[in-house]
Amino acid sequence: MASTQDHSDVTDFVIKMVSSKRQAFKVTVTVTNCGIGGKLTTFEPNAKLKEVFKKSGVSLDSDVPVEKFGRAVVADMAYFSREYTRMAKRNCTVVYFDGKFGIIQYFVLQRQVGYACITELKVIRSPLPTYCTRLYAVEIPRGEPVTTVVEVSEILDKCVILEGNERQTYVSLMPNYVERD
Repeated sequence: MASTQDHSDVTDFVIKMVSSKRQAFKVTVTVTNCGIGGKLTTFEPNAKLKEVFKKSGVSLDSDVPVEKFGRAVVADMAYFSREYTRMAKRNCTVVYFDGKFGIIQYFVLQRQVGYACITELKVIRSPLPTYCTRLYAVEIPRGEPVTTVVEVSEILDKCVILEGNERQTYVSLMPNYVERD
């Protein structure tokens, strides 16, 4: 028969495994507002993207190179861009920011600040009764890949996207964050 000491060791082990936070990926570079996973590649923004940056209140310095990356970490929350192709099991690119939903197309870095280049989703309606106020019917814009730019640290949460067809696409905050009554 096992002693009490053996049980406490197992209990301690289980508690440690369940409660410890696990980093989703190795952070290779740490900048002002996020950690970056993977390599940075030099990127030349086109005129359209420069205009989106300008409309978002971010000025790109032409003397400083812009670099693109696929993964970012802010406050132990990992975010993935659509251009990061190794994330194949689930769509982890949809986020909630500034009261809006969007799909991260890619991340860029300039002057040690990470930015998320996002396609904003247009909320059509909240389709379910008031007891489920966190599920929204959305429209995914076609043709304009990046409609807004925000600092990575301004992303508030990950979301789940439920894609049916062009007329039935829904977005919700991550279910395990939603309170139960």
